[in-house]
Amino acid sequence: MARDCTVVSPSPPPIVWIISTISASLILLYFSLIPEPPYIGTGLFEQDKLQHAVSLGVMAFITVRLCLALRVSLLQSTVIGFLYATLLGGIIELLQGMVTTYRHADIFDLAADATGAFIVVIIHYFFINIKILRHKN
Repeated sequence: MARDCTVVSPSPPPIVWIISTISASLILLYFSLIPEPPYIGTGLFEQDKLQHAVSLGVMAFITVRLCLALRVSLLQSTVIGFLYATLLGGIIELLQGMVTTYRHADIFDLAADATGAFIVVIIHYFFINIKILRHKN
């Protein structure tokens, strides 16, 4: 019986990743549209762009894991995770610029979102490929 090498470790069922993806998306939308989001003013996380990169990187990771749980290929999951997180970041920036008077859209925030998502999905992609190669041997 041939073993599917795209699944290299047990993973929670898809419903866990669906709930995680929806919850994380709604939390990001909420905190991005309220007048004064919580201030993280300690050390490195004081940087706004780093907060953007980390939060959308986490969103990309959760989305990739959802796709993998739904048996989408690793490459497709990676692309979907990156695109979803970047699109969500773009929607957030548009909403900040169009529906709030206390927040503004910033193209550099979107660039930080995309950068964080890209870094996370690439690291995840290569980490999983390494696990697959080790598992085959």
